[in-house]
Amino acid sequence: MRKVRPEELPALLEEGVLVVDVRPADRRSTPLPFAAEWVPLEKIQKGEHGLPRRPLLLVCEKGLLSQVAALYLEAEGYEAMSLEGGLQALTQGKYPRRMADAERGERSSAGYSSGLWSR
Repeated sequence: MRKVRPEELPALLEEGVLVVDVRPADRRSTPLPFAAEWVPLEKIQKGEHGLPRRPLLLVCEKGLLSQVAALYLEAEGYEAMSLEGGLQALTQGKYPRRMADAERGERSSAGYSSGLWSR
């Protein structure tokens, strides 16, 4: 399973990776700064996810649930990646400042929330 560093995220989004939020309903307090499908880990574990066969980037709060989900999906033959450090790595500034500076214009035009990215 590939772990994606936060600074790799803009390029993957530009390439069209499908982002999947695997957090359970009661743990979805942190908003996402990009579009994503919500498929809780429990559904992935049961094989009840219905995800398309394309590259998937799985996200959760700290990156742990997404790693588990990625392993389940890889076992089913999917190309699955996990966001290293999870959403906390994005919202707490654990990514290089240059990512926010270099990608600000592209994200704004693509509809992403530049406020969250530029903290």
